[in-house]
Amino acid sequence: MNLLIGTTGFAIIAATKFEPFLKWKRESSYEKALTIARTENEKAHIMIALAMIAFKEGRIDNAKTLLFKCSMLKEPSVESLQALCALGLSKKDTTLTTAALNELFKHSDKINSTYETCLLSSGMFSLQANSLAVQRQAAKAVHSNPADPALWTLLSRLVPQHTPQMAEGGVVAGNIAEILSSHQTKNALLFSAANQLAAGKGTAANEQNNALKTIQKAVHLYPDDPAVWASLMAACHMEKTLSHLENTKPKRTTLEEMFVTTITTKVEAEKTMPTPYLQSIENWSLQQAATGLKEEGRHSEAEAFCTKVLKRHPDHPMVFLLLRQVQCEQLLLSQQRLPDPVLEELKKAVMSNFTSVTAWHWLAEVYKSQGLMIAAEMCYRQGLQLSSQHGNMNGKLSSLLRLALLALSLSTIKLQNNRWTSLVREATSEAQKISLCPLAGLFQALLQFIVKMGARETRRLLERVVYQPGYTESIASVGRWYLLRHLWAKNDDELITGITSKWQNEWRF
Repeated sequence: MNLLIGTTGFAIIAATKFEPFLKWKRESSYEKALTIARTENEKAHIMIALAMIAFKEGRIDNAKTLLFKCSMLKEPSVESLQALCALGLSKKDTTLTTAALNELFKHSDKINSTYETCLLSSGMFSLQANSLAVQRQAAKAVHSNPADPALWTLLSRLVPQHTPQMAEGGVVAGNIAEILSSHQTKNALLFSAANQLAAGKGTAANEQNNALKTIQKAVHLYPDDPAVWASLMAACHMEKTLSHLENTKPKRTTLEEMFVTTITTKVEAEKTMPTPYLQSIENWSLQQAATGLKEEGRHSEAEAFCTKVLKRHPDHPMVFLLLRQVQCEQLLLSQQRLPDPVLEELKKAVMSNFTSVTAWHWLAEVYKSQGLMIAAEMCYRQGLQLSSQHGNMNGKLSSLLRLALLALSLSTIKLQNNRWTSLVREATSEAQKISLCPLAGLFQALLQFIVKMGARETRRLLERVVYQPGYTESIASVGRWYLLRHLWAKNDDELITGITSKWQNEWRF
């Protein structure tokens, strides 16, 4: 969602700092002012304004040249270095961003606000795909300036996207920001809710402290903000997903089109927010509505909705892909084998969303359902490559785990082919380099079970899954089942009786 910051988002937020330099709209006015500027500081401010105009008009090289000249003045302007860094972020230029930031740190005594420095530093780490460093940079700034609500808000904003495993801390950061300043209330509520979504905090787990309650409060306070309504839509979708997982009846259904209508109305009425930001919120709501209908099995409604949207927005590749997905799933539900022309159409739809990792994952699942395992592997590898190129750690982790699961399923029937077993080991090892990944540990244990059920190493890996802290109950329960099968194969009835009694006593079996 757009509440979270991508690399470009860092640059947009940083660039808003320099809007006050734009007192006039005409470039000639600044050029005249530059000829009569008396001080280095005046020249710097005028050149920053000229650079911003050039940037807005798409003349990136001109903007870069002006900011370089500005940084070469006898008295370098801190603002020009910050603008140069923001420019580097917007163009995803790691070299420019790093150089500008290093130069900026040399003038740390002139920097009035820790917030801007923290924002730019976090942006640089995001550009380098170092998610943990993004969170640590914000946390470090917060600990150095605990009374600054803007820093607490920024920390809460960064956590769900870059370190979702720390979402509980992100909720706390948002709550503190709300307490420290009434000016941060809206953002604090939004980001706290985003963290609660990342942590899976639904109403079933806690009726008073959950994402839905937090967003409902934000909607009552800020009913005209489309981002608030988009967040409410996300919270309702999570509630339905949790109901499905817990096999309970969802309380809120058939809300998709209502949300889309409301968000579209709010976007059209909003005049102060950047147009690309508003468009991305509206696009997200359209995709989310179609996805929600599809996941509920309401395929005819989802198809009608996508068709209706495409009449208004014929050049909307993601909705076109969703339409093809709905049509494909209806064919799959009828147990029909997909003809080659249909598979080719699906591939074309995914190619029109070439940078979408989830689109490639979906196509891989279709290929798997048709028994085309090599084609599925290639799709997962494409998702992995895209994730790596764009610094998308969540996409990279998902691609690796899906690759490992595909290879694991083939390892059971193709033991003579070491390629699949090697792929499981390679993919899970890479996944564990990204983060503590219990699912990768489970896959490694299952592979060892497949290769040599009765081996001592099999027992060691399965016991790690069952007993090591950090593994969820669902993963541990799978580990317990396979550990019992391992012990049964070893005819170790005494140990089976002992550990099952222990699990029953711990209420874990």
